[in-house]
Amino acid sequence: MASKSTTPAIIISSLFFVFLIHSILIFSQVNAQKAHPKDVETTINKNFLNIEFKRKFGNLKEGCFPRPKGVGCRCTEKDENGYDREKIFETEAECRVENTSGSRKKRRVAEQKTKEADIPTATREKTKTANNNNNRGDPVERARQNYAAVIKELKNKFAGLREGCYPRPKGCLCVVGKDATGREITSRRMKDSECKCAPGERSKECPAQGA
Repeated sequence: MASKSTTPAIIISSLFFVFLIHSILIFSQVNAQKAHPKDVETTINKNFLNIEFKRKFGNLKEGCFPRPKGVGCRCTEKDENGYDREKIFETEAECRVENTSGSRKKRRVAEQKTKEADIPTATREKTKTANNNNNRGDPVERARQNYAAVIKELKNKFAGLREGCYPRPKGCLCVVGKDATGREITSRRMKDSECKCAPGERSKECPAQGA
């Protein structure tokens, strides 16, 4: 039976922190690059997938690659004659670099079980219930929820923007025309009413019904 990932919560939190920083940087550059909302969302999706990949496969042994089905890995190893041989492993434990702290962790678990054996059953059940409640905040699930919140905020920021307008941390920047040399003339707007189309509004900047 495949063992569950032992990635520490602090590593997952750090990876997601990097994801948030990347998302903020992408968002801050939207005005300069005049990126389409879908392009921004796609880039953030890729960042999140990269973090998920590192979380699952970041400490694979050298020469090992995850299998397409996401279970186990395929590794190239030297045989006794020095020739490369391909070998398939079915569990994460066989695919990952051995964690030197693993044996210490097992010892701590064994010691904890020994201590628990000396505690009355009723007390142990209460403790397990409290621990289960504390473990509900799974770091991966929190990362997914925060990711969804970032995407939602981006969509809200882009929703209903006037034609040629791009969001900024405050207000928006709109392309209102071109000068004699063909350079774009931009206008900085600070209010939502100036950046977004009103419901039912139809104009040059709002060719379709606004949000």
